Amino acid sequence: MPPCVSGNDVQQSSAVTYTMTPDCECGCLLNQSSGYIVASSLTSCPSARVWLIRVSDGMLIRLTFIRFNAQRVTVRVHDGNSSLSNLLLQVDAGSAALPPPLTSTGNTVRVEYVLPPAGAFDTDVINGGFVALFLAISNSMYNQVTYIL
Repeated sequence: MPPCVSGNDVQQSSAVTYTMTPDCECGCLLNQSSGYIVASSLTSCPSARVWLIRVSDGMLIRLTFIRFNAQRVTVRVHDGNSSLSNLLLQVDAGSAALPPPLTSTGNTVRVEYVLPPAGAFDTDVINGGFVALFLAISNSMYNQVTYIL
């Protein structure tokens, strides 16, 4: 899985500026204390994409979706680095509701974005995707995190 690096394609979403990273749009390993994941059906990525977020030992991960449209995709967030790790979130096709903020129990989270099989694309899929902010937090800050967006 490639590491994410800075890109230069700046986008706007709900008054938040984020940077799409070409090396990370299809999934990658994010070894950093904060950042964004941008998932879009407008890329030429494989139908299944995986982002692994890893922060320092002893820290937790707070994941907040700031844009979300899963009209024809499945989004899963696992509390760990494996697809067998406990699910923090699973949203199946048909939802555009913004999921609640999620907090891991450890220092790794796996985010999966799965498109339907080829040939099943329509305008709902083209408009699908999400933008999520992640932040390393300490155990003591678990219930005290607020975001200013």
